[in-house]
Amino acid sequence: MRALLIEDSQHILTLIKIVLMRPDIEFIEAPSMQQAREHEDVDVVVIGAKHPVKPTTDLIREFASRSPAPAIVALTTDHRSGSTQKILDAGADRVVAMPFKADELRKAACSSTREKNDG
Repeated sequence: MRALLIEDSQHILTLIKIVLMRPDIEFIEAPSMQQAREHEDVDVVVIGAKHPVKPTTDLIREFASRSPAPAIVALTTDHRSGSTQKILDAGADRVVAMPFKADELRKAACSSTREKNDG
């Protein structure tokens, strides 16, 4: 499985990789949205949702419109329901609030990927 991690904080990238680490996962790091757009063949996208949320939702829409579309998990520090709904409406499969629990992120990424593969 190929996992694209879109996050500009190296600390958060490292944490995500530790949480999701499995022998069958190849991690691709993209510290910028522009670098993220270069990667076509991925199974799951974990994206740090930044403020303002619009550039993030635009990128989520791009990934969600690909065929086949990867599973998309967005990490956000904005816990307002309006922001979460915008992210989901853009095409994210799951939104995980930061700070997150390891099991919560692992479950979101794995279940979203399974749902995309089964669907």
